[in-house]
Amino acid sequence: MRATRRPIRQHDPLASPEALLSIFAHLRPALPEIMPKRDKDLIRLRRAMRPLQRYSATDTKRGRPSQWRREDLLSVSTRLEGDIGA
Repeated sequence: MRATRRPIRQHDPLASPEALLSIFAHLRPALPEIMPKRDKDLIRLRRAMRPLQRYSATDTKRGRPSQWRREDLLSVSTRLEGDIGA
């Protein structure tokens, strides 16, 4: 018998596509010039914001250039943290 067991996975209510779309719908009035209109572009924006949580916000010339400016990604990220933290 194994000594360690995996923890039971908890359901995340924000993991559904409907929840993500509702979060971005709340962000759209606050950041209208940054938030894209199409759902496909919203998914791309969310994927582009993912490395900001893991790595520091340094601007480098390495890798493929992003579709969005780094300042825009940082403003969306800080707005999300402010809305969720409040």
